[in-house]
Amino acid sequence: MKFTKLAVDPIKIPDPAPDFFTSLEKLNQKGKHKRDKSYIKILLPLAKMTKDDVVKLGKNLNVPFKWTWSCSSDGKQPCGKYSSCRKRDEAFINLSYTQPNFSL
Repeated sequence: MKFTKLAVDPIKIPDPAPDFFTSLEKLNQKGKHKRDKSYIKILLPLAKMTKDDVVKLGKNLNVPFKWTWSCSSDGKQPCGKYSSCRKRDEAFINLSYTQPNFSL
């Protein structure tokens, strides 16, 4: 299982805190039958990266950014108001990349 927690994610939201992911792994182990030897390992491949690092990696991997967003809202498109939206915009500006318009 992979999550996209970043080095700059605020700890005030419980799900990006490292202990949250450790607890998820432990919960999965406790909820299984003793004979079940499978396990879920939670990976956080972006955990030590900044938003700039992630945008740069995405650019190198040819990620279709017009289909992605960092917004915390549950709307049909990014709101542009949350810090995650603003930090994404800042990353594109910092790297002198053109910020694509969201499009599905």
